[in-house]
Amino acid sequence: MGWGRIRIFVILTTALVAMAIGHSLWRYRSQAPYRDAWRQVSVTLNEQKTRIDSLSTMVAELEAEVDEGKDRLSDLGLEIATLERRAVNGRLPTGEYRRYRGVIARHNEVVEAHNTSVAEMQRSYSQYSTLVDTHNALIDSANRLQRIAVERGVQLPAIESLR
Repeated sequence: MGWGRIRIFVILTTALVAMAIGHSLWRYRSQAPYRDAWRQVSVTLNEQKTRIDSLSTMVAELEAEVDEGKDRLSDLGLEIATLERRAVNGRLPTGEYRRYRGVIARHNEVVEAHNTSVAEMQRSYSQYSTLVDTHNALIDSANRLQRIAVERGVQLPAIESLR
């Protein structure tokens, strides 16, 4: 009679363990859509963060270039003003007139380069701004997904704050 009870205990214990394993496996598989969605969101967020960092660096470099162009334009403007003050009756001596034309030509080149830099900076900033808005919207979606998963008892891996 003692062995019979032990055998029943072992059978019941084995059945209980098998049911627990089966339930865990079923639960793990039923959570796959959440984990897959979370994985995709995480990858997209990381890719966007990398692109945002790249655009941020590019915008900073372009801002420095624009500031440098402003300084060069200011210097050339002062040089032009100095030469114009030397003019007598609106005329400069031949040597200074050649110098004046050269300064005007350099000024025009710097203006063209500056305008190109400003346009490129504005395009890059527009891309940056749009991507940051998209990134923030995706973070909000990720937060909603995480809240839903927690409400349903799904454990999702943590991702670092990307804002």
